[in-house]
Amino acid sequence: MHPSTILALALPLLAAAAPAKREEDSCHRHTTTSSAAASTATPTPFTIIAAHSASPIHLQAVNAANQSFFIGAGPSTSCPQPPVIECPPGTTTTVGVNDGAAYLAVEVPGGQQIYVEHSGALGFTAAHSASLPAGAYTSGFTLIPGTNGGLGDFGFANAAGQGFLACPTTASAGPPYQVFVDVEGFRGNLSACIGFDALTHSAGVGAWQYD
Repeated sequence: MHPSTILALALPLLAAAAPAKREEDSCHRHTTTSSAAASTATPTPFTIIAAHSASPIHLQAVNAANQSFFIGAGPSTSCPQPPVIECPPGTTTTVGVNDGAAYLAVEVPGGQQIYVEHSGALGFTAAHSASLPAGAYTSGFTLIPGTNGGLGDFGFANAAGQGFLACPTTASAGPPYQVFVDVEGFRGNLSACIGFDALTHSAGVGAWQYD
């Protein structure tokens, strides 16, 4: 499919709505701590859509929720309490890449870092926390920007593995699909997962924070 055709089909999907919650920030428990807190400066934020022709995930948005990433489910976001004057809508998931590291494009102080668990699951740190699961990979993320308004490509590759997978979370093998990376130590039924390209489109800050 020509890139311009994919872009025309994909743009309406990038605005899929999932209303932001207004709730108190919560802490999440992890086992190790990263060397530095994630920066809120996320250069050239972008949204992500999955591309795998003739599959149920084709041109579906990739969203952050429950410190994981999913296809076929909306993002989980919140605003601080008391609310700030301008809280981003939180209806999309936007990401930035800088020097091999990836971050969610958020307003919350300290930012939220993206990582790959030793199991292969793509995840992100809780707001106000730099804690990471034991053995998590935080480098190896790449972005090939689109040109002339076209789609780019988000990737991950290091010595442990590469390539994104969408794995079913239900017995019926239907949505939502959780996003993994095919790394050594992958825990899941690989034969049930769908490999996909992570296409990107430039966007702004997506949320105050993802939950």
